[in-house]
Amino acid sequence: MSASSNPTQPVVRELQPALSFPPELLLKAQGPGLGLKAAIFDVDGVLTDGRIYIGEQGEDFKAFATLDGHGMKLLAQGGIVPIVITGRDSPAVRRRIADLGLPHAVYGAKNKLAAARRFFNNAVADYNGAIQSFPAVLVAGPLGFKPREFFDLGEADRAALGTAPAVSF
Repeated sequence: MSASSNPTQPVVRELQPALSFPPELLLKAQGPGLGLKAAIFDVDGVLTDGRIYIGEQGEDFKAFATLDGHGMKLLAQGGIVPIVITGRDSPAVRRRIADLGLPHAVYGAKNKLAAARRFFNNAVADYNGAIQSFPAVLVAGPLGFKPREFFDLGEADRAALGTAPAVSF
């Protein structure tokens, strides 16, 4: 429908995504070999504009961007699994993640990096178990599927996480 020049008529425009990526482009983004298979996102400031509205009863409201949700669906169509790890847990966030059909989410994470490592290590454990179970083991070995390493920081790097980086201006 086109915009009307009559000031008493409401202006109606069809909303369309500003960008539309063909799935082939996302497949190229994965890269060669194992490539990029998953992407981790927060909610506040990523799927929303970063604002939180607080009602009289203390309930919070978020404004979710529809194009960001569309982007998550495009990633999934391109074979890149969107994973949400958020420090907040609210009915609104759970509803939006469910509406988008995203099966992988961690809510109320105090340490998002630790949550991402746990998520990765759980996926590695599932993969390693799958390729070593019968009858998959009969096919996995000859086709070159090998067990993957777990992500571990090591003691020195883990101790450094508790220290704030030095910043000078």
